[in-house]
Amino acid sequence: MEFVIEQGTKYDFLPIYSRKEQAFFTKPDAPGDFSIMIKGGYTSLDVSLISSTLYCVSGFNPQKTWEKANLAYPRVSYGLVKVIFDFSTQRGLGMDYAIDWKTFYDKSTGVICMCGSNISYNAINVEFTNNTVASIDNGKLVAVWLKPLFVK
Repeated sequence: MEFVIEQGTKYDFLPIYSRKEQAFFTKPDAPGDFSIMIKGGYTSLDVSLISSTLYCVSGFNPQKTWEKANLAYPRVSYGLVKVIFDFSTQRGLGMDYAIDWKTFYDKSTGVICMCGSNISYNAINVEFTNNTVASIDNGKLVAVWLKPLFVK
């Protein structure tokens, strides 16, 4: 599987984190067809199988598991992230991608980063929907950044 940055207008979904549900969702609801599971299988990147592009981040991600960090929202370009699958996909299904990723949070900036241990300086950051960024390095997704609206 490969992640490719494409020119185009980013999606218009607002990321929201519900403290009560301990989960991410979007307004309006994003119509994801396929899930790329990150961070232990409960948080996902939702993909349109029609356009094969990332829509948003959704799913369970308990705040008590987040690690404190000093984070700033990255410099970004705007566009789409196309997912090139090297296997057959089916609507309503998903796959594990980065189950060892952790969630880092900076309370002072409101920025969240889900990633592994290292993010390459060569990674390209693309905001593919509002306040949601994919960091891509050599076709690999290496981090996801969010600045969600927090609700109770």
